[in-house]
Amino acid sequence: MSAVIPIKGATQFTINLDPSVWIFDERKIDLNTYIQTGEAKQVPERETHGSYAVPFEPFLNHAEPLPGAKEVVCHLQDNRTVNLPLAEAKQCYLAFALGGKPLTEDGPLHLYFGPGRHQEPPLKNIVCFEVKE
Repeated sequence: MSAVIPIKGATQFTINLDPSVWIFDERKIDLNTYIQTGEAKQVPERETHGSYAVPFEPFLNHAEPLPGAKEVVCHLQDNRTVNLPLAEAKQCYLAFALGGKPLTEDGPLHLYFGPGRHQEPPLKNIVCFEVKE
């Protein structure tokens, strides 16, 4: 398992996600509240003992999907893939800490689906995100 997850494919830029630096990200939300209610409740940057996620959309936007990009393929460690429409992927959240600890066993991140699907089990053991046309 790599500690860095790339976003590649039909993008202007390939970027690498490093969840180990997100603990002080101003966009982080309380994961437990999100799972229970679907509400993306932000928490103070300095709070470090909870379960947290950040929105996927800013990272996708930073990679600049090409005009024809339509989906994000989540490549998992066991060679399975999960395809999401690009618009749906932008509503997802990337969990990076549970109980104040990094996701080392099946991480380094988990993908939680957007509102309406927020209680579904997350995608785990992700090795790459690939944007496709």
